Amino acid sequence: MTPSEPADHIRIGTQGWAYDVWEDLFYPPGTRAEDRLAIYARAFDVVEVNSTFYGAPPAERFDAWRRETPEGFRFSVKVPGEITHEARLEGHPKRLEEFCRRASRLGQKLGPILVQLPPDFGPEEGGDALASFLDARPREPDFAVEFRDRSWLNEEVLGLLHRQGVSLAVSQGRWLGARPALRAARLAPGPLLYVRWMGEDRPDAPPPEGEGLLERSGEREAWSRILLEASEKKEAVYGFYNDDYEGHAPESARRTQRRLGQTAVEPSELSDQGELFG
Repeated sequence: MTPSEPADHIRIGTQGWAYDVWEDLFYPPGTRAEDRLAIYARAFDVVEVNSTFYGAPPAERFDAWRRETPEGFRFSVKVPGEITHEARLEGHPKRLEEFCRRASRLGQKLGPILVQLPPDFGPEEGGDALASFLDARPREPDFAVEFRDRSWLNEEVLGLLHRQGVSLAVSQGRWLGARPALRAARLAPGPLLYVRWMGEDRPDAPPPEGEGLLERSGEREAWSRILLEASEKKEAVYGFYNDDYEGHAPESARRTQRRLGQTAVEPSELSDQGELFG
């Protein structure tokens, strides 16, 4: 696979980076918490920021993330839960506008905005609210919507996303198993393919590097085909793992990078930190 082939348009990373349990397994021993992002960015070119779900960070935090990462890096940021879960998409415009304004401090490093809806929020209750939310959203950056109620995945809702130019975030986990998630990815509207590999149950801690990880090679093969196909049709492809999927998200991401023919940076290559970005 050459650099000009579709896999170079696929960004694979993890859901977050600030995990103590990754110490010694991914981060070099003794890594300070404030250095984790810069080291993470030496292995992956994208990350999904989950912490924004719990509250919009101050603008200065986005500035710091921009400084700590190299050119070409991308952040996907999750809309705060006060908008998606507490307000259930109602009365959102000013809060969403302010969140996007702060996130825009990332500049060219800002990737898609993830809108994660709660599992007890279905189209009967939320159909009109979703339509209003999408209509009022800022037209930049890109948005992706994750549904945790399968009844959203119907022709009418997918058509709404298509008309709005919004992508479907496909999440494989307790809400959508492997086969339904693969089918949804093939039908996903919008300019992006956005995939989240969640798994079913959160382990207390990841197993030792390369030991005791769940084996999902069959799924990886199927997903790799879909990612490559989408990279030829979509503007970009994003994929994010968490520890639940196989036991250790960085290793899951590296396995997929290898399957796609991308360079996978091993933890041993991160031990010589050198000069960190910023």
